[in-house]
Amino acid sequence: MIAAIAGVIMSGIRDDAGDLVLNHELYTIAARRPEFRDIAERWIQRSRTALEQHLPPDLARDVDAYIEGLTLHGALAPNHPSMSQVVHSLRRILQDPDHE
Repeated sequence: MIAAIAGVIMSGIRDDAGDLVLNHELYTIAARRPEFRDIAERWIQRSRTALEQHLPPDLARDVDAYIEGLTLHGALAPNHPSMSQVVHSLRRILQDPDHE
């Protein structure tokens, strides 16, 4: 499971900068204009609901926040984390050092 989540993160960082920008523009407009908050909240909830198929709600929230932060950094930074770095971070978040 960790490798699958890491794969999704890595493909999101590497493959489509336009989607990353659009995602962050949604969050920016939702932060500035309340009429867009419902759209952003539904987007966030869909992501968490997908993660909750595999994780308890509290861990799904934590992993979702990690994904959002990492994709923001990925959109802005010239160097992206490696797959092994992402897997290591997810293991720490999930407190699962021995299992995939």
